[in-house]
Amino acid sequence: MKKLRIAVIGAGSGPGARARGWIETVARLTDHFDLCAICDINPAVAEEISAKHGVKQHFTSVAATLDEAKPDLALVLVPTDGQSAVAVEAAKRGINIITEIPYGITLEVGDAIRDVCQEHGVVWEIAEQVWLWPQEQLKAKIVESGYIGTVAMSRLWYASGAYHGFNAVRMILRDSVQRVQAYVAESETDEYLTYGGEQSTTVVWEAMWIEYLRGTMCLYERAPRPFNQHSRPNHWEIEGSSGHLSGRDVVLLAGEPDQPQTIREQYLNNEGEQVLDYVYLDGAPDLRWENPYKQYRVGNLDDVAKAEILTNTHRAIVDGTPVQYGPAGARADLELSFVMAESQRLGNTWVDVPLPGPTELSERIERMFIETYGHHPIAGSRELLEVPISRLGVWWPAAQWL
Repeated sequence: MKKLRIAVIGAGSGPGARARGWIETVARLTDHFDLCAICDINPAVAEEISAKHGVKQHFTSVAATLDEAKPDLALVLVPTDGQSAVAVEAAKRGINIITEIPYGITLEVGDAIRDVCQEHGVVWEIAEQVWLWPQEQLKAKIVESGYIGTVAMSRLWYASGAYHGFNAVRMILRDSVQRVQAYVAESETDEYLTYGGEQSTTVVWEAMWIEYLRGTMCLYERAPRPFNQHSRPNHWEIEGSSGHLSGRDVVLLAGEPDQPQTIREQYLNNEGEQVLDYVYLDGAPDLRWENPYKQYRVGNLDDVAKAEILTNTHRAIVDGTPVQYGPAGARADLELSFVMAESQRLGNTWVDVPLPGPTELSERIERMFIETYGHHPIAGSRELLEVPISRLGVWWPAAQWL
């Protein structure tokens, strides 16, 4: 198997950072990758992570990483507002990229990254993990098998990053959205500290009907305080003619409603680590999903999803196969957030998907980005590599999105 040189850009601020999990997973996929460089704005972090994984090169400059390390693939883990600049500059150098979600700060920014990648013949994958969690892959298999009958309805609660939830439902249903009707409102509250660290006396509510091409419906609601998931955790349900999926449980209409069948994990011991072997539905032993990465000791549920993204991107680069998710999937999931805002702006009307062009919200987000950083997210990509990027980003002040 051909090994690819991979550079990680953005190593995370501490041991629990998402970037550290990515780096650990890359380091285990020894048949696929040589970890050739670590880049982080904090030199101590770059040096620490490089030493831990035996990486010879570490940088604080993105441009230097791309130019001197010359990776085959850049794994871009910088804050959301900084991803477009890194992606564009890597693609211009012929370097394949994996970026974190979302597709872009706007659909138009994501489209511009896609176009640069196509122009320079590089692979771009977007790291959406939710649909690749083992239990979610089994849910898709359960629905596809007809175990809960014909699906007509789904429900989604998501506290932050709604595109993750839209992705979860869409990939279980294996369907595309046709139109949306939304209601978004702001209401007054007692003063509280927001996710962004400022005091506020208002909260935003979101609700939306989503109609898919085959007629299936989804009712979406976002809890009003997305930075607090304790009272309303992320959750989605799929209802079929023979039963329903709710979280990890399957309840069949012909069965006992208080005795659900549950999706469970089976682990094995690999060199002293508990590694996921497979997930299964305890009432239907034939419905299971095997972990193809257990030989690499990748066994954490989220790390399995990371390994799926990494190895699939490796195949796309080496063998020329399509990426699993890619710009089209990432765009479809993010678009629903902009459709929701447009439906509200137009008086809570039905809005068809895809959108015909930029929306008022996307134009406002782009203006805020330029005001914040002094450069356009695409045209100013080279200059933006040297600009400090806010972890909070422009989405929060524009729409209270995370």
